[in-house]
Amino acid sequence: MEIQYIRELPMLRELNLLRNPIQELPDYRLSILFQIQRLTELDRHKVEVEEKVGTSRASFWENWA
Repeated sequence: MEIQYIRELPMLRELNLLRNPIQELPDYRLSILFQIQRLTELDRHKVEVEEKVGTSRASFWENWA
C-alpha cells in the first residue's frame, strides 16, 4: 500500500479514500487506522474509539500478516 507516503504527515487528521481501490481490501479501514493512528475522520466518518481499540487486537493482525 502507498499509505506509507502519507502516514508521516504529522498534521493529517482527516483522510478520504472514497472511490479508491484500497477500499476493496478486507478490513482496509482498520488497517488505515492502525497505520495512521492520529486520524479523527476516515472516509467522511468519525473514527470511533472502538475502531481504534480493534486495531490493536492480535487476531486482526494475524489476517494481515
